[in-house]
Amino acid sequence: MFMLRNNILGNILTAQLAWSTGYKFTFDLNAHREKGDTSLSYCMELDAFHPLNVIKPGETMRSPEAHIGMIFGDTDDAVNAMNAHMRRSVFTVPGTASACLVGSGMGPEHDMSVETTKQYIDQMAAAGAEVFIIDAGWYCPPDKENEWWLRAGNWNYDPDRYPNGIEEVREYAHSKGLKFGMWMEPARITGEQIAKEHPDWFPEYIKGNHLSSGFLDFSNPEAVNWVEQQVIHVISDYKLDLFRVDYNTDSSDLFHISDESGRTECRAYRHVMGVYGMYRRLKERFPHVIFENCAGGGGRCDAGMVSNFNHTWVSDNQLAPRSLLITNGMTLAIPPEKVDRLVAGMGCHKRASLDFHMRNAMFGHLTLNVFGPRMAEMNPDVFEFVRHSTDLYKSFIRPYLADALIYHHTPDNQEVMKQGWLAIETAAPDASRAALGIFSVTECGVTQARVYPRGLSAEKTYRVTFDNTRTTATVSGFELINNGVNVRITGSLSSELVTFEEV
Repeated sequence: MFMLRNNILGNILTAQLAWSTGYKFTFDLNAHREKGDTSLSYCMELDAFHPLNVIKPGETMRSPEAHIGMIFGDTDDAVNAMNAHMRRSVFTVPGTASACLVGSGMGPEHDMSVETTKQYIDQMAAAGAEVFIIDAGWYCPPDKENEWWLRAGNWNYDPDRYPNGIEEVREYAHSKGLKFGMWMEPARITGEQIAKEHPDWFPEYIKGNHLSSGFLDFSNPEAVNWVEQQVIHVISDYKLDLFRVDYNTDSSDLFHISDESGRTECRAYRHVMGVYGMYRRLKERFPHVIFENCAGGGGRCDAGMVSNFNHTWVSDNQLAPRSLLITNGMTLAIPPEKVDRLVAGMGCHKRASLDFHMRNAMFGHLTLNVFGPRMAEMNPDVFEFVRHSTDLYKSFIRPYLADALIYHHTPDNQEVMKQGWLAIETAAPDASRAALGIFSVTECGVTQARVYPRGLSAEKTYRVTFDNTRTTATVSGFELINNGVNVRITGSLSSELVTFEEV
C-alpha cells in the first residue's frame, strides 16, 4: 500500500494492491512551474521475470485488484475510509468476519506431550483464552518437535505422540470451554515419495534447478487438488474449530518458470491465483471454521490473501519496542480486528513490562502464549492482571472492534523513537466508547504525555478509567477533546490504558 499527500491542496491518495508476490510502485512528478501546471502520475505493477504470463488461445487473464481512494483529511481519515471499504467490499467471503476470540496455543518450542498440552490448556483457560491451537510439530514423534520443518507434508498426527488420537486433546480443550485449532503448512512437502511420484509438482527455478524447500507449484492444478484434499482431511477428520495456515519459503521461490506453448513464462501470477482460489474454495466449504493466516510471520498479509481469512499474523518479531511499532504500522494498512498480536512466547518475555505486551495486543486481535513452565506455580498477581486484561478486551473493546475507527496519534515510527512514546486509539463509530493506549519506548525516565482523544463526541459525557490505578472520573467529551488526557508513565517499555465510556 501507499499514501501520498498533497501538502498544498490537503488531499491524500491512498491505494492497496491485493497481491502476495512481486510488485512495484513508481511515481512520476511533472512540474511545469512556468505554466503553473504540475501533475504526478503513479503506476502499480506486478514485478517478476518476463514474460509474466503467456495467455493461451481463448484464455482470459484477470489482474489483481487495486483499491484506490482520494481523501481530504489526515492520515487516519484515509485509514478509516479504506478500512470501511475493505470491510464492506473486500472482506466479504462468508464466514471471514473476525469474532476476535482470544486465541492461545503452544508449539515446538515446548514439550508437546499430551500431559503438557492439557496443562497448558488449563493455563490458557485460566488466562481467559477462548481458542487453543496446536502449532507445528503435532505430526512429529515424541521429542522430535523441532523437526517440524523437516517433516512437513505428513499431515497425519503421530500415534506415539497422541496414542488416543487428536480427539483426546481436542475434547479436553472443549471441556474447558475453548475451541480447538491446529497448524498446517500446506504448500510445502519434504518427503521424497511425493517428489519421486510427481516431480512436475515441484517448480523449476530460472537457473534450471529445482527448489530444495519442498515448495509446491500452485500453478499446477493436480498439485493444488492434492493440497486441497490434505487440508480437507485435517479440518474434517480432526474436527477443527480453527485452521492456522503457515508458509515458510523464501520469496524467491515464487519466481519459478515453465515452458508454455513453446515459450518460457514466469509462474508467479498463476501460482498466486492458484493459492487464492484454493483458500477461497476451502473457506466457502468451511464457513464456520476460523481461518487464521500466517506466512513466516507476515509474509502474505495483503488484501488478496487476507480476504479469505478471519485474521492474519503480520510479523513473528515480538520483541519490544519493535512489536509495538509493528502494531502501529500494520494497522495503517489492515483493520485492527484482522491484525493478530501476541502476548508471551516468541521472545516477548525478554523485554518490556507485561502491561506493555498485553495492551499492545489489545489494539488488534489478542492472542496468548504460555506464561510459564508447565509445572511452575504461577504468580497470582500476573494471572490477575492477564485475566483482568482479557476480560476488559472481551467486554469493552471487542464489542465495537469489528467496526472500530482507529487513530494513530503518533503515526511516524521514527518520530516515536525520538520523542520516546507512542499513542494509539480505537473508538466505536457512535463515539459511545473508546480505548487509548500510551506506551513509553526505550531510554525513557518519566514519560509525561498529553493526548487529545479523537474518537469522542463533544456532546457526550464519559466515565474515564485509568487502568494502571483502576480509578475513574466523569468528564465531558468537550473537555476531553479540548484539554486532552495527561498521562504519566515511569520507566521505559511501560504503558497506560485509558478507557472512555458514555454515561
